[in-house]
Amino acid sequence: MPVNKIWNTGVDDNGTLLHRRSVDPHWKLIQGPNVGTTPQPVYVVDDQSSGGNYFTQTDSLWVWAEANAGAALNTLYVFQTEFLLDISFKTHWLQIAGQWGADNFGYLTIDSMPPPADAVTGEVTLPPGMVLSNFNQAHYFSISQAHRLSQSHWRLTEGRHTLEVSVFNEGKSANMNPAGFNLSVSLIKNPILLPVQGIQVP
Repeated sequence: MPVNKIWNTGVDDNGTLLHRRSVDPHWKLIQGPNVGTTPQPVYVVDDQSSGGNYFTQTDSLWVWAEANAGAALNTLYVFQTEFLLDISFKTHWLQIAGQWGADNFGYLTIDSMPPPADAVTGEVTLPPGMVLSNFNQAHYFSISQAHRLSQSHWRLTEGRHTLEVSVFNEGKSANMNPAGFNLSVSLIKNPILLPVQGIQVP
């Protein structure tokens, strides 16, 4: 597992976009219909435009539990990827930043927990309902690992972590209602500035 990296959806180990209907090697389905206790594979969606409604990215693809984007109605699906941190938090603080979208709507968590509001910039939650902008445009987000001068008590640590994308599918007909999500993300190390004018770092 590469350190200090979170994989975009729909790419191989070199970051190259996969073929449609391919299994995404970095993501798994951990909750959804018939998942049980065994995580299920995640597939690159066959129709990347979904009738012209889905936005496109140059470094990520739309993925889902099925290659044809079929989904149960009014159901929560949870997708997960693992990442490994090898960062000295004595000298750096961390940002997880990127763009994403989901059909129909959803939210992001780290280690299955929502990050606190003061650690978030942008949209880690997309509004519920049949909101076209949830999936026809990319939504920026940043989750900041607070450095030692911050008032936030939220902390990541060195070691293994998970990023989850929870997606709800809504609609009236499963045959006419595809689902999917697209995530392009980076880990950014930011140096901690040295204290000035006698300020002590806790």
